[in-house]
Amino acid sequence: MMTGTPQGRRLLAGRYELHAELGRGGMGVVWRGVDTQLGREVAVKELRLGMELDEAELRSRWERMMREARSAARVNHPNVIRVYDVVVEDGLPWIVMEYVEGRSLSDVIADSGPLPPERVAAVGIAVLDALTAAHRAGILHRDVKPSNVLLTGDGRVVLTDFGIARLEGDRTLTATGAVLGSPAYMAPERAQGQHPGPESDLWALGATLYTAVEGRAPFERDTPLAVMAAVVSGEPDPYEKAGPLQPVLAALLQPEPAARPSHEEARRMLRAVCDARPVAVPRAVPPATPAVRPPRTPAAGPTLLALPVEPVPRRRVGLALLGAALAVAGIGAYASGVLRLSGQPAGAAPSPSRGAQDTGSVEYRPYRDRAGFALKLPVGWQRTSSGTRQIDFIDPTNTHLLRVGWSRHPGANLVQDRRNLERKTYGDRPDYDRITLRKTRLRDWEAAEWEFTFRDSRGRLRHAYNIAFLVHDDLGYAIHFSTLEEDWARMKPVCQAALESFEPAD
Repeated sequence: MMTGTPQGRRLLAGRYELHAELGRGGMGVVWRGVDTQLGREVAVKELRLGMELDEAELRSRWERMMREARSAARVNHPNVIRVYDVVVEDGLPWIVMEYVEGRSLSDVIADSGPLPPERVAAVGIAVLDALTAAHRAGILHRDVKPSNVLLTGDGRVVLTDFGIARLEGDRTLTATGAVLGSPAYMAPERAQGQHPGPESDLWALGATLYTAVEGRAPFERDTPLAVMAAVVSGEPDPYEKAGPLQPVLAALLQPEPAARPSHEEARRMLRAVCDARPVAVPRAVPPATPAVRPPRTPAAGPTLLALPVEPVPRRRVGLALLGAALAVAGIGAYASGVLRLSGQPAGAAPSPSRGAQDTGSVEYRPYRDRAGFALKLPVGWQRTSSGTRQIDFIDPTNTHLLRVGWSRHPGANLVQDRRNLERKTYGDRPDYDRITLRKTRLRDWEAAEWEFTFRDSRGRLRHAYNIAFLVHDDLGYAIHFSTLEEDWARMKPVCQAALESFEPAD
């Protein structure tokens, strides 16, 4: 049984003193602590089990955590997080790991924007070296992405989270037909249910480096299904900032595993970028051809919030991909949603339009995100990351979606930006019905609101509201809410509460 210290801190296994919470996710909490026997700082991962989990899910979470410990412990490399101990306390496993003082690559991109190609190449070499060591030990990471790459102040790069790694001879964690991982960083062969190999991790490395240099994922879409459809299509979004890194990314992101470079070839190409030398493309990898984006209206600036592309063509995705997309995210109909509000007098927060308001008995909690913004959320809603610059909050039934997106380089013409997004996303779809799209204000901020209904991929009518607003010249937000039309009157106070309580990052 866990004991306490004279200072009131929890003491694990009579040795590891837990100090402060570093972060939490769907499966557990990571604590900053101290190994009292050796006098060193450690990170301790605690498995949290909800009362709603059945026996199979409890067993799956236990196995996944133990798999993370076994996988990381088998890789001895300075660019891989070190595992010191595994403790079973009160019937639950705890992993004691190296404490790394640093920030995730995803947080660095969100706060500072895209990184220079040479810096991204250096990060790529470090992660590639970690993957090379893991692959030699018979381990596939299977979840390489910016949030699992830590950057320290002294220049060290560390690959973390081996929670869904696969070891040779270790039985799979997933149920039949299920796929674990992040859709935007999942290689095409994994998205189609095929067996992954080391080349799948290299593809994910390419997607991670693309995100670091471009500031957005290579196949960024609004829903997991749309992302996976784009991944399978094999053509990443156009390169704009990659420069000398472009041929390396094009090689790593080849849709066919056999066409991707080897570990050694990838390292040589990345080193050439670091040294400002020409990149020699190995074998028969096709050269990267920059796609041409449609010309933007100069004042429009970057889109603050991406919208879903529906429907996804079945002939390119297939039933296996559809099932994998739903399994990977555990999603319901919310995945296709957007959000809507209609206007109020200047200075007031816009308010959703259709239907009488039914406030019900929703309980709210104040929430401040590590990205800096704050708002009120219903109790029980969970945070998930949907992209480099957007965060999703989802209710326990996976039906209602609240999204916050932001840009450090917003344009000024918000209404035109929404119109362009509407035309690109929905075009002439007969199931789409615009309610309003107009200029408004959200408190003291210039804004554009867009409200509409549409049918999701399951044929259900959804009600959506999207409002984009400028906090200042270097910071813009978009808040987005989506629910089923039949739930709109009951759920719109959730949207209103988010708007009225929203506080931007400092």
